[in-house]
Parts: sequence; structure tokens; C-alpha cells
Amino acid sequence: MPLEKLQLAEMLLADLDTPDPQIEAVWRDEAQKRWQAYKDGKMSSVSYDSIMQKYK
Repeated sequence: MPLEKLQLAEMLLADLDTPDPQIEAVWRDEAQKRWQAYKDGKMSSVSYDSIMQKYK
């Protein structure tokens, strides 16, 4: 029984570590849109330090 549990856990972890190609494509497209908007001056950036100050 412990070996079966270990095998099940390994299978679940392996499945979780595999990226979903559809989700990856959506995020890639979103990142490209945001980068283009930034380059076109339609979107500004926020520094890491200002974000960290906000949540201290």
C-alpha cells in the first residue's frame, strides 16, 4: 500500500508539473499584448520598490 501511494503521488506531481499548452499560449499572447502596449506608451510600468512599499 505505501508503494502504491508513492506511485500515485509521483503521478500527480508529474501531471502538475506539465504545463498546459493552451494556457501557455494564452499567457504568451497576453504578455506580447502588454509588452506592445508598454512600447507604444499605452501602458506604464511600476517599480518593484513601489509595489513592495505598498504592501509593507
